[in-house]
Amino acid sequence: MSAGPEKPPRNPLLDLVAAEAATVPALMAARVARTPEAPFLHWEEQRWSYREAWEEALRFAAWVRRLQGEGGPPRVASFLSNRPEAAWAWLGTLAAGATYVPLNRAHRGEILVDMIARSGARALVTDAAGLADLPELAATAVETVLSDWEQVRPLAPTEPATPRPEDLAELMYTSGTTGRSKAVELTHNQLCRGAGWVARSLDAGPEDVFHAWLPLFHIAGQVDTVLPSVIGGGAVALYPTFSRSRFWDQVRESGATLFIGFANVSQLLYLLPPRPDDAASTLRAGVTGAMPARLSIDFEARFGVRLHDVYGMTEIEPMILPEPGVITPAGSCGRPNPDLEVVVLGRDGAPAGVGEIGEIVCRGRSANVISGGYEGDPAASAEVNRDGWFHSGDLGRVDEAGFFYFVDRIKHSIRRRG
Repeated sequence: MSAGPEKPPRNPLLDLVAAEAATVPALMAARVARTPEAPFLHWEEQRWSYREAWEEALRFAAWVRRLQGEGGPPRVASFLSNRPEAAWAWLGTLAAGATYVPLNRAHRGEILVDMIARSGARALVTDAAGLADLPELAATAVETVLSDWEQVRPLAPTEPATPRPEDLAELMYTSGTTGRSKAVELTHNQLCRGAGWVARSLDAGPEDVFHAWLPLFHIAGQVDTVLPSVIGGGAVALYPTFSRSRFWDQVRESGATLFIGFANVSQLLYLLPPRPDDAASTLRAGVTGAMPARLSIDFEARFGVRLHDVYGMTEIEPMILPEPGVITPAGSCGRPNPDLEVVVLGRDGAPAGVGEIGEIVCRGRSANVISGGYEGDPAASAEVNRDGWFHSGDLGRVDEAGFFYFVDRIKHSIRRRG
């Protein structure tokens, strides 16, 4: 007798919001209702529980609502480095039912002006240092600039909005490594579902603390770090940037069990002088990207930390990731996100054979799990969405067991002077 079709994996999102689709405000509200006093954010000597953090975000939501006119909730851009206010601005904007536009804090000059102008943002959130780094044109491209959080702190928390899972949550600009940065449209459901699969891959739970240095204006800072922590009920230890000299001290101080980084970060940590207690830290797992097989094996053996090589991009995060309970071969980024069908196409447009290198493409198995495109750029949207598939622009291969391996980008470019 046939065993029938295999049951699809369960996204941990269901355990928190009891729905297959969700929004970020619903995610936060459900977590606060379940574990209000559990620790959520660590920053230097400060600590916020989920309840306290949500109140901070809802204060910012109240500030956003003061800007609302006849056109509905305004778009809010942020030009903030990692700090608690960056989390409150992000979560608060979404709690107001508005669209968030996180800007890369390292950008300057014409690139930054172009992004702000294209975003349609009516408000810009920054701090004193950010205000000094903003070109004059950028500051005049919006109606309101907030650089002093004291304008927000006295406000009473407002009630969160109830956007739909398919609603636009964010416009997040691509890095621009292959040309002009594109404004990626991200729905609430895409953020939540993606974070759920990362939480499942990491087996994220209430005892976990995420060492989080990756910027909150980056897709991995949101979908691979903060939101999986919310789904699992764990905490986030937020740092302004990666510090090789301070990393292990930070892990000890925070009790971090999870960390995030890329191959270069893992390499920097591995090049530190060996210590007798290298494998004695609280870390148990890390989210990485494009890890060379040899480095992955050596890092895990030395530090006792399981590395989860996740492949994705701003438009689709994660696309491929390790499965819980399955040993992923070194050098592989795992198998497809269960919400996606992912294949490697050869030059003839047909699926590549086992081990053959081709372009990684994917399509959604359900609605609102892949970006709808690039706002204001129909040509770029059409270029990546062809014949029903999203074309990543990356090369990869698949082995006989269905494990994917990232190989390289199809096109490279170097940005000079900004």
